[in-house]
Amino acid sequence: MKNLISTKNSYLLMKDINWVTVTTYDELTPWNVIESCHLKSEKDLWKKLLVYCPELKHKKNPKDRKFFFNILNTLKNDFVHKIVYNAHKARVKKGNLSELIDV
Repeated sequence: MKNLISTKNSYLLMKDINWVTVTTYDELTPWNVIESCHLKSEKDLWKKLLVYCPELKHKKNPKDRKFFFNILNTLKNDFVHKIVYNAHKARVKKGNLSELIDV
C-alpha cells in the first residue's frame, strides 16, 4: 500500500511519480503557480489536480506543498522544473549568471 497514492477514483504508483524539490520562494506557492500559469484554464489538468488535491476547489492551500508539486510535475511533465528555474533566474542579477544553479 505504501507504493501507491490513491484517491476515491484514481491512483498513481510511487514509481510513476516525477519527483521534484521546489525552492521556497514567495512566487512559488501553490496558489501563485496556479494563478500565474493559468492552470485552471487547462481543464483536463485542473480536473486531475482536483482529484489529488480536492481542497483546491475551495481555494485553500494544498495540505502538503511537496505533494502538490510532485503531483503537478507528474501530470505536466517537467513543468515544475521550468518554473523553479525561471523563478531562480529572475532573482539572479543581470550579468551575474554564475550564481545560477542548474536544475
